[in-house]
Amino acid sequence: RWGDSVKLLSFGFNCFDLKEVVKEEETLGSIVVEEGTEQNIEAVAQSAVELAIPRGSAEFLEREIILEKKLIAPVYKSQQVGQVNILLDGKPVGSVKLVADRDIAKLPPYELFLRRNFKG
Repeated sequence: RWGDSVKLLSFGFNCFDLKEVVKEEETLGSIVVEEGTEQNIEAVAQSAVELAIPRGSAEFLEREIILEKKLIAPVYKSQQVGQVNILLDGKPVGSVKLVADRDIAKLPPYELFLRRNFKG
């Protein structure tokens, strides 16, 4: 049994590489926020994604980033605003949520009124 375990581990270490595809809190996009005290929010990875992939296949890794088109305030830190799908040779092998990097409050009603009616 010990010899089989060694062979299996040797195979894994010799034939696969560990690749960090997404870093924790990596900024992967920006989204427009309507009716908020700020106009944009950054979408960051909720956690890191590390994958064991066959040696020499790193060039076939892709990140498919899917973001909300726009958000309406209030937006809360860690609120899900998208997702990253990890593809290896076109096939899904992982994913991670994209979350808002900070809170954005909703504008008070009088400021919303002024912004809507007196742009300029």
